[in-house]
Amino acid sequence: MLGVGALPVIAALLAGEARRSELTGLILSAGAAGGLITSLVLTRWPIRRWAPESVVAVSLAATAVPFLLLAVLPAGWGGLPFFAIAGALGVPVSVAVFAVRDQESPPEIRTQVFTLGAGVKVTAAATGAAVAGLAAPAGVAALLAGIGICQALGALAVVLVGRVTPAEVAAPSIVSQAN
Repeated sequence: MLGVGALPVIAALLAGEARRSELTGLILSAGAAGGLITSLVLTRWPIRRWAPESVVAVSLAATAVPFLLLAVLPAGWGGLPFFAIAGALGVPVSVAVFAVRDQESPPEIRTQVFTLGAGVKVTAAATGAAVAGLAAPAGVAALLAGIGICQALGALAVVLVGRVTPAEVAAPSIVSQAN
């Protein structure tokens, strides 16, 4: 989500203020088109047979690649396919996260779990926009590299943390404390 929040700042730096909204719209549309295509593909060939942790780790690591390439290549308008690829690779992450939320949430608190997850996602996007705004003087390449590095670090975190089952958690969860 940090990448999505940073896109308007990246567009402004690439095109200047006069064409910011046009380029922002194209970048966001390219990402959305990639996401739509992947959504359609995953409707036909679901990813349920793979462990959600693996899907998240691989998708995050793969999403780092287009951002890192955009950071080092003079892409200009040719960079739109890279944003489409990044958008396409974000869909499996969402599918896996929703699957885990659905499978692991007790029925009586499932709504709260999904609501909290949505809140965290929106907060991450807003944080990405704020960080990108503060980092804008570093330039487009630095912002894109930063996004790619964050994606790679996210994949690494998934691999290092692994899956924690409720039986392995020593302290009661925040949710159970509220009941």
